[in-house]
Amino acid sequence: MLALASAMLLGNAPLEDAQALLQQGKQAEAVALLEQAAKAGDAAALAELGHYYEEGRGVPASTDKAAELYRQAADKGDATARWRLGVMIDEGTAPGDTADAVLLFKQAIYQANTQAMTSLAVMYAMGRGVPQDFAQARMHYEMAARLGDPHGFAGLGVLYARGEGVEQKVEEAVAYWLIADQLGDESAARYLQGLWEQLGAADRERLVARANALLGEMGLAPKPAG
Repeated sequence: MLALASAMLLGNAPLEDAQALLQQGKQAEAVALLEQAAKAGDAAALAELGHYYEEGRGVPASTDKAAELYRQAADKGDATARWRLGVMIDEGTAPGDTADAVLLFKQAIYQANTQAMTSLAVMYAMGRGVPQDFAQARMHYEMAARLGDPHGFAGLGVLYARGEGVEQKVEEAVAYWLIADQLGDESAARYLQGLWEQLGAADRERLVARANALLGEMGLAPKPAG
């Protein structure tokens, strides 16, 4: 019955079906579905299965297995796998050097992967695998931000807070972090913690207005007040 159900599900989207099984608490079935799709050469299934092994979700955690699966998916052109493999290489949990990680990030960026954009921004800001270049860091953070990525906004805030490649403007940093926080970036929430409470009502109103203006400049719709 499981084999028949898996075959029927494979006619749809393996990732969506696996996620549905996970929500039902059926980890073993989700893994079996992804394994079947991965054996058939589905790049997205290979990438997702790699994520399962990286996190130990329904399978024993194994960075080696995760990297192997990410590599297979990356070779098939999966952008998420390229990004995750690049991160693992940069962190030293997969074979390769920082130049390899940078190349993978760039490949994923060509596929509009915003996570790779922010990862490459970090590489430029830190000078890992590329010469340190804050202008490039800002450009890649902004690329991601314009696509609505919260980490892009958080990264731009860090650059303004530190004055790296831009004039140091703490209020501008706070405006970027406000956006990132609203979009769910945990680091932005930490940056704002304790700082927001110290501001008066007028300062808060001005910073919210600036955050909405930044959203407009990025071509994104500001969030409604309240």
